[in-house]
Amino acid sequence: MNTSSYFRRAIGRLSVSGLRPAGVRGLVWRAVGHNKLASDHVWCKPEWGSHVADRELGTPLQLELVRDHLRVGLVQIRELWLPGFYRYWEVLSEPDNVSGISQVDSLNSLLTFAKQNRVDHVRCFSNMARWTDPGIATLLGTGTESFGTYINSLHVGLERLRSQMHPEHRRLMIRGEQAGIRVVDGIETTEFQQLLDEAYSKTNRRAPYRGRYIDNLLNRARVPTIAVRAVSGRGTEAAGLCVYGTRCGYYLHGGSLTKPMSGATILVQLGIMERLIARGVSYYDFGGARVDTTDERLHGIERFKRRFGGTYIPCTRWDWKRDRAES
Repeated sequence: MNTSSYFRRAIGRLSVSGLRPAGVRGLVWRAVGHNKLASDHVWCKPEWGSHVADRELGTPLQLELVRDHLRVGLVQIRELWLPGFYRYWEVLSEPDNVSGISQVDSLNSLLTFAKQNRVDHVRCFSNMARWTDPGIATLLGTGTESFGTYINSLHVGLERLRSQMHPEHRRLMIRGEQAGIRVVDGIETTEFQQLLDEAYSKTNRRAPYRGRYIDNLLNRARVPTIAVRAVSGRGTEAAGLCVYGTRCGYYLHGGSLTKPMSGATILVQLGIMERLIARGVSYYDFGGARVDTTDERLHGIERFKRRFGGTYIPCTRWDWKRDRAES
């Protein structure tokens, strides 16, 4: 038997069991049972956890934060667990916090919970996580990284969103519209995957997400999604996929031809925002940006998102490992 394949299958099958509630200052984290909890925060939904399971090894797990027997927060993780050897938690977002608990207190309690249950490694480097409390870096000391995102308020309406863009974005948008580019709903899985591959190939990289994960998001989504494509006379130029909740939409994945027509990628983003407005969603999150980077690819992505005129929200990515000598 191939040992590597055996462990990959084993990790994928193992589910959480026997987690003991723990926390600090009256804030206690505990695992949610089989009856998963609903959430207005899309990344905390159990349905999103099932999509993550389509693309990565591990078991989706909801954790709830309790104070005085009342739930005051919720978070979703992906767990890898080999009993007796190693336990890893990937936190998929900031907590869905319903009672104003600070993120520092939530995280401090979460790490106490992890220590109590002998979790070796807890990490949150998701592009969609919004740990915005500056005290997180102080709490952890090391293992943190600055990150951020641009968020546009959709209350102002589509015309205001168009007018507040950077002049270069407006110029390219108008050029694309004059060339007859239209934004339409929906895209086939194969075509979307090809656009993802073309976008990543510009920097000699392979698109990390594919197969069942992409197909389910486009055709059998378990969370609300919007998929659009920009179409010209020669076919599809670019496409984008957004996941949204009651309050906010998030740009998740997208791609384009190696040399798309001018304005196509801009019109995709405006098309997503137009549809979010029609659904009563208040904000659009561009899915992360790196301001302080020397990587030209990341700098170009940040510039593209910044030019839509949204507000930059600084966040923190973090990485924590248990000191086994203490346990």
